[in-house]
Amino acid sequence: MKNRILSLMAILFLVLLVNTAWIWAFASATIFYMTNVLLHLGLGAVLVLAFLFVSFSNSELLKGTRISMLLFLVAAGVGGYLAWDGNITSNRRILYVHIVAACLGVLALIPFVWKKAAASGGGWLRFKTGFQYAVLAVFGLPLLAMGWDRAFPAKNRKI
Repeated sequence: MKNRILSLMAILFLVLLVNTAWIWAFASATIFYMTNVLLHLGLGAVLVLAFLFVSFSNSELLKGTRISMLLFLVAAGVGGYLAWDGNITSNRRILYVHIVAACLGVLALIPFVWKKAAASGGGWLRFKTGFQYAVLAVFGLPLLAMGWDRAFPAKNRKI
């Protein structure tokens, strides 16, 4: 049962990272974008609850991930505040706290994933591969989108 929950959490985490890459790179006032924002909120909430459930029964998982999990909990708390109060211009700094805490959490998780994949193999190796691509997407896609936007600015953006 624990392995199934951890596997599901791993898949949902990778989906959350790819979803994050999309909403960070392609912010727009569309139904598709807002659906992805709601998916981001839902995935984040489910993962926080699952993490809290698993952390009480799996102390090994906590040993190597304390810093990243603390940062993810900060990001989740701030994200919850943004969901409650609104991600509006006056809360822009709070959004930046959410983004920075989550990004640092992802970066802090890298050594743990590499060590577990090297020591355990199997599912951890598959997760490491997916994690590498998801991390590349979450940091690379927004940079590519910004570069594209600067090179080819949209003519209809002027008000």
